Amino acid sequence: MSLRDFQTSFASVLSYDNTQDRRTGEQGKRLTTPKRLWHYRRGVRRLRNQWQAYNSNTNSWLDLSNGSGISGATTATLSYDSVDAPTDRTRFRCSVTDVYGETVYSSSAMLTVTDKSVAVGAQVGTLSVGKAGTVTFPVTTTGIADGTYSGIVSNMPPGVSVRGQVAISDGHGTLTLAGDDSTVAGVVSSLTLAIDGATSAAFTLSISEPDTSASGMDNFASSRTYTPGQFVDVNENAWYGFNQQKAVALAYSYELMHGTTTTPPMRFSPTANYTIAQALTVAARVHSIYTTGDASGLVEGTPWHQVYVDYCIANGIISANTFAMYGSAATRAEMAYIFSRALPASEFATQNTVNSLPDVTNSTPYADAITTLYRAGVIQGDTGTGAFRPSSTVSRAEAAAIISRVILPDIRFSGLIFG
Repeated sequence: MSLRDFQTSFASVLSYDNTQDRRTGEQGKRLTTPKRLWHYRRGVRRLRNQWQAYNSNTNSWLDLSNGSGISGATTATLSYDSVDAPTDRTRFRCSVTDVYGETVYSSSAMLTVTDKSVAVGAQVGTLSVGKAGTVTFPVTTTGIADGTYSGIVSNMPPGVSVRGQVAISDGHGTLTLAGDDSTVAGVVSSLTLAIDGATSAAFTLSISEPDTSASGMDNFASSRTYTPGQFVDVNENAWYGFNQQKAVALAYSYELMHGTTTTPPMRFSPTANYTIAQALTVAARVHSIYTTGDASGLVEGTPWHQVYVDYCIANGIISANTFAMYGSAATRAEMAYIFSRALPASEFATQNTVNSLPDVTNSTPYADAITTLYRAGVIQGDTGTGAFRPSSTVSRAEAAAIISRVILPDIRFSGLIFG
């Protein structure tokens, strides 16, 4: 809490005149107000400032003096330090007295004192020794304006750094910490976060021993039941429906994709554009399940997709500058690139021959990723032509079908020849 450079200008009420001093008879220059309270004689200013604070208990103005955090009580600028800030909504004014004892007062101004604070919640996710990854912490603030801040974390252990910035909105945000392959196991309980001049109480970061659970395709298992008709906008007889390819049902039952509404009537929006943020979300879930058997550590914060973006960057699925706008509609080529990097290359074994594709050349963005998915049987292109339409947008139903074949090799296409 501080009052800095609080000052009132009297320039608007001042004027000069050349007049004879009424007491000495000497000619001098006088800087006057309507009451002639400003006096200059022989070039020497003879004014005295005195700051005052209003005491609401006695209904009177009290002179301030230097000390106890106050400085400049008799100058043009009054200052308080952050330790001894005055009470919120205190009113101040400055009096100016000339050599004749005549005094004029400034208009008063009210000081608003805002307490700034920041608090950090419990760790979400897991950092493992010698393995790149991210964890998040919920952040709550008071007195800090909405915006993006470079959070400063003190007492960080080796191999851990702050990932990105802390975006504060309505007093809430998310702190992301990233670990690399040099992290060591342990619990650090002395971390603090500083944002906009406020410092949190100590919070705890835990780094666990390496996860010994087996990684692999066997980690993918259906974990919830899809009931045909549960999404009112899914035609179960359409190519993606339960009675055809079951694309929506599979993506839902393996908890890779959810509906677009959380209250009835439930919708999946199968024909809506699939965004880059949604593609990264699914890629992060697939990678986490494949490597650890679980994706529960990916807890959404603010913005909702940040935890997935951070995970994909930390695990080499994308780089920090691969995409500029996560909320934009993904092209089919961008989706192919993201999905092809969600699993190790060894999980995309060749089972089709690709000599050429009608609309994919070496200069096509992400051509290698597209070809990989054709060879692996994850995609087969448009019926009859095999065209991929790399620059077209992709629908949520198309994304559901493709990601289902990414995690379930048994339903991939095989024995096809392209070109």
